[in-house]
Amino acid sequence: MKAARLYGPRDLRIEEVPVPEVAGDQVLVQMHSVGICGTDLLVYRGDLPVRPGTILGHECAGVVAATGPDVQRHRVGDRVFVEAGWGCGSCVYCRRGLILHCTHKASLGRTVDGAFAEYVAVPERVVHPIAENVPFDDAQSASTIGSAIRALGHIRPTVGDSAAVVGSGHAGLILMQLLRLSGLQWVAMVGTREKRLELARELGADLVVDARSDNPVEKVLEATEGLGVDLVGEAAATDSSLDLSMQIAAFGGTVLAFGIYEQAVKGFRAPDLYRKEIRLVGSKGGFGAYEATSQLLGRGILRIRPLISHYFPLDELAEGFRMMDEKAQDALRIVVRPCQ
Repeated sequence: MKAARLYGPRDLRIEEVPVPEVAGDQVLVQMHSVGICGTDLLVYRGDLPVRPGTILGHECAGVVAATGPDVQRHRVGDRVFVEAGWGCGSCVYCRRGLILHCTHKASLGRTVDGAFAEYVAVPERVVHPIAENVPFDDAQSASTIGSAIRALGHIRPTVGDSAAVVGSGHAGLILMQLLRLSGLQWVAMVGTREKRLELARELGADLVVDARSDNPVEKVLEATEGLGVDLVGEAAATDSSLDLSMQIAAFGGTVLAFGIYEQAVKGFRAPDLYRKEIRLVGSKGGFGAYEATSQLLGRGILRIRPLISHYFPLDELAEGFRMMDEKAQDALRIVVRPCQ
């Protein structure tokens, strides 16, 4: 089969490799749709180290092509999506149900070969069904959707609350839609790219603010009569975006750190935790939220296809990574179709 292997920073090669063999409770999934995620980009750049020759990719959907002898829930031909990682099942965190903090966690596309390939082999427990009405291109975002559902479970939005999302990328636009579906009274999007802000408005944002040309704090406070918002979803993972999130949060409000931070934050507004009694909440991954993700996708009320800006075959994956790396052609979500 063809697969995309990384040998060093930005050294991505499409090569012929053996199709994985399945044993025990493993499922072989033929890849139909795989998204380039921000974490993939960090690996591609060398910011997150991996073993040379690792097959990248972790947000994916496809069809079951083969099953090991111990597989019970899935059959050849099933339409499925795959979780991005799984625990060992025996460490102290796994025994406590904290799978995301497993000391021996397997991460697809990082510690084990991933989904930018024609086939990938994974344990049955991380494979979830897709309804017949759900396109694979929607289901490839399941990991992000699950992460957003789990994050909202931490902060528990209340009907009638106000909210803002800071960061208008793929994850931020999904989080914004889920906040809107939670029955909030008012939702704003703060971002830095015009087309993404236009899309946010189309997807239900009551207010869009360009952080580059507007005064975002002033705009949000003006729209909320000086009070700020009850919930802020920080989805850009930058020093300035977290700083902005703390400023626009209302007294007694909540800031959700939904972006993936790899470094310490400079100039963090720690006094606001005391002065404004802000609740700062972190959330990592979507473990435990994938059944809800399957159901939500099946209902068709979450709009994923408008978030996809480009499609590529596997042979042109390097061009997709280049576009993401250089922020070219307003790339938002790039989807690769290894077997289509």
